Amino acid sequence: MDNHSTTPDIILKAEAIQWMDFTLPGWTGKTTAAFINTDVQKAPFIAMAKLEPNANLQRHYHNVAIEAVYVVEGELINN
Repeated sequence: MDNHSTTPDIILKAEAIQWMDFTLPGWTGKTTAAFINTDVQKAPFIAMAKLEPNANLQRHYHNVAIEAVYVVEGELINN
């Protein structure tokens, strides 16, 4: 079996991450986001978010890509 991929890896240094204010209808509280990969042909959709305490994101669905959530500080209550 050939384990070699023709797809390049995504290499990103922390200082290169560009955070921006981000909100969608129904969301409350301050949220900033960084979109690491939006090309789902190369890799899964990757987004990172910083949420202020008590921020609330409405339930939403992704029809095209899988969403992964990594909490690096604080807590996330899902559902």
